[in-house]
Amino acid sequence: VPRVFAKGGAEGVHCGCVPHAGLGIAVKCDDGAGRGGAVAFAAILAKLDVWTPEEVKIIKGFAHKDLTNCNTLHVGDLQATAL
Repeated sequence: VPRVFAKGGAEGVHCGCVPHAGLGIAVKCDDGAGRGGAVAFAAILAKLDVWTPEEVKIIKGFAHKDLTNCNTLHVGDLQATAL
């Protein structure tokens, strides 16, 4: 989404800003894993009332992650619950 700047970092930290809305967001996962933080970050972004419908669709695509094992079998999902 061109109107958001986001960066994942070490120990499950994800930060970003939405300049046109004057907002900054930071998420830290206590367990240090990045995959849950990315999903949570996308879910928070999707809830903001500053996006076009097309942008919301793109952002929501990052708010869910399929988990697979080394044999590429689906073993679970990551998704945000209600905030």
